[in-house]
Order: sequence, then C-alpha cells, then structure tokens
Amino acid sequence: MIDSKKLKNVTENGNKKASRKIRVKSREHKYIPVNRNFRAWSCDKYVIETLKKRGWNYVGEPIKNGRDDYPKSMMQAKKKNTFDKNDCLFWADDEGGFALCGNSKKNLVSVMPHSHKALTKTNQARMFNKYDWFPTCFILPKQKNELLKYIKDTGLEYWICKPNDSYGGRSMTVYKANTPGFKKLFKRKMPFVVQQYLHNPYLMVNNYKFHLRCYMVVTHRKNPLRAHVYKDCQVLFATVKYDLEAVGDKNFNKYMHLTNYCISNEKKNRKNMYADKPGIGIGTEWEGKALFQYFRENEPDFIEEKFWRDLSNISAKAAKKLMKSKPVKKGCKKYIPESHFELYGMDILMDNHFNIYLTEINAQPGMEYMNPKMGNGVYNKHVAESNKVTAGVLNDLFNLLGIDDGIPNHGEWIAAC
Repeated sequence: MIDSKKLKNVTENGNKKASRKIRVKSREHKYIPVNRNFRAWSCDKYVIETLKKRGWNYVGEPIKNGRDDYPKSMMQAKKKNTFDKNDCLFWADDEGGFALCGNSKKNLVSVMPHSHKALTKTNQARMFNKYDWFPTCFILPKQKNELLKYIKDTGLEYWICKPNDSYGGRSMTVYKANTPGFKKLFKRKMPFVVQQYLHNPYLMVNNYKFHLRCYMVVTHRKNPLRAHVYKDCQVLFATVKYDLEAVGDKNFNKYMHLTNYCISNEKKNRKNMYADKPGIGIGTEWEGKALFQYFRENEPDFIEEKFWRDLSNISAKAAKKLMKSKPVKKGCKKYIPESHFELYGMDILMDNHFNIYLTEINAQPGMEYMNPKMGNGVYNKHVAESNKVTAGVLNDLFNLLGIDDGIPNHGEWIAAC
C-alpha cells in the first residue's frame, strides 16, 4: 500500500494554494518574435502545421541537416555562433535548450537548458522523494540497504523497477518484495530506481488501470518562476484486466500494469487493443472530459475541483524543484534564460480514494496527431477527441505566452506558481 503517512497528507491537502482561482488570463512573454518566424525539426509535423495555421512562417530547421549528427551538430553551431539571431521562435528539443541559451535576445526557445537531464528517473527520485504525492523511491544499487530496511519497517510488498533513462514504460517490471526475481535486482550495477507501486489504483469498471497524461508549462525560470497546468488531459488505459498477482520477472503482464501507448500498441497486443473492452470500448485512450463525465455519473465522492487543486499544488512544487535542479542551474550558469519556456508531460496515477500521485515528468511530450481510424479500420471517437486536447494544449500555450493574437482558447491554464 502507499505509505500511510503520505496518504494522510495527500488526503488532508487543504493548503492556501488550493484556494487559488482556477482561471488565469494570458501573460505576455518578455521576448516576442514580431515577424512570426519559427524554426522546428521537420519531425515535429503537428507543431509546424499548428503554427502555420496561426499565420506563422516556417523558415526551416534549427540547423540545416542538423539531425544527421545530432546533438553534436547543435554544440558545433553554438561554438561557431551560427544560429539564427533574428526574431525567431525555436521549437527545439533536448540539447537545443542549452545550445540556444544566450544566442540572441530576439529568440524565443521552447526548451529550458538541460531540463531533460534533470528528468532522469534517478534525478526525479532525488528531487521529489520527500513529497506525499510521489511514491517512495530508492536509487539502486546505492540505496539497497535503505530499501530493505524500509520494506522491513513498513511491510510494503509491491515495487516497480525503472531503468534510469528509459521512457514509455520500456523495461519496467513490477515485483513483490523479497521474491527471487526481486532479489536479483540487487546484482545490477548500473543506476536504476525501485519505486513503491500503487497497488490500489482506481480501476475503470473494476477492471482496467489507467494513467492521466497532464500538461505543465514553465514560462519563466525565475524573477519570478511561473508555471501553469492545462485544465484538460488524456487518459491512457491498460488493455488487460488488472490482477495484482501478475507480477515478477516470470509472471509479469505488462499489458495490465503499464498503460503507455507504445506498450499497448505492440504487435502481439493488438488484439487486446482493438477489443471492445467493458466500460472503455475500443483502443486505449480517452479524452479527459470523458473520464470526468464518467466520474460525475458514477462516482459521487469524486470532486473535480479538488483534482485540479491537487494537480496545481503538485505542479508548483515540481516546477520549483526542476528549475532549481543542478542540471538546469548548470545549463543556465552564464545566462538567465528569460527567453526560454518549456512544456512538460506529467504522468499521474489515481488510487481508489481519488488521491493523485505523480510518477514522473517527461520533457518534450509527444505532440502528434493520432489517426482516429485504428489499424483494424475502426474509427475511434475518443482518439479524435484526444487530438483536440493536443491541439488545445499547443494553441492555448501560444495564447498564454502572448506571442500573437492567436485563436480562441480551447481550454484553460491554471496558474500553479
């Protein structure tokens, strides 16, 4: 079970920040490209399409043919001082934040320097482990003894193993404490994390686990720090009915415990993905509004306002820790990147008491258009609605930044800090 002390604090989360007004007006960013030129990697097709529809001018990639030798190409351009210094929005990624830091006060850059380095699994454990909303985490092999003592003291049985730099649920496994498979973890030499597993997730129709993909943007790193949460999300379901005992290196069924799209969409799981699952339907994805409508109709104890207050509180603390992390501070050592912002994806789990927990934050979340027509030819209305969430996040982000007149808001941003 989740640590009782943590659960108590989450349930009693009634602080002053929770009373903050939900709606927030757009704030202008300090640096605004007046000529509406932007650069982005050609693979960011949906972002490019969105900005073009808003009347922006695509003037090419950050570096011509720069993907051929990325990220070395970015560091070479920084060293040679060859980046575009004119009014320009750079929709960059990873090393782009550091490479473009200090390039020109006429640039607006979509990445905070080195934030992706701050968001490895081990670094997130260091940043967030003291908080009630982050399931207890240990970094192995260094904290082996601390983990074993914690298990002995608390009796907590279920743990999830996460490789340090993996993403999308890859190579993750849930174990029961003190089993042979669990003990084999201690033989590994490369750093990884073992995190308390939320064994009692809220299950849709008592069958399927899910996580929420929520969005946070940091518009200013400091003077002052400004972070916002998007008041909409996407819901990603598992494709096999939940069974807590299907864990361990031999019995682990990732299709019931892991809810990442890239896992559910694996070829050997397509049958489950396409199936019409009780209470969920076909596919693996819902738009957030569909889930909240389900709660209104079926769960009188769920309070949507509390959900957004709690998420705002989590985001405020996470943003402060992230912007003060060693990698980000090092990336900003020579410059205060007032012309930088970044959008993050937050993976949120909910237990059967409607408490929410952050499991991880991802830099550069995938902002792509998903075809509503599934691989079996069946149209999935929830995918179409989820595309609207993606479009809303992007368009409302540009509105929030105040970089053009834009189009009417799809949703709202909550001011976290």
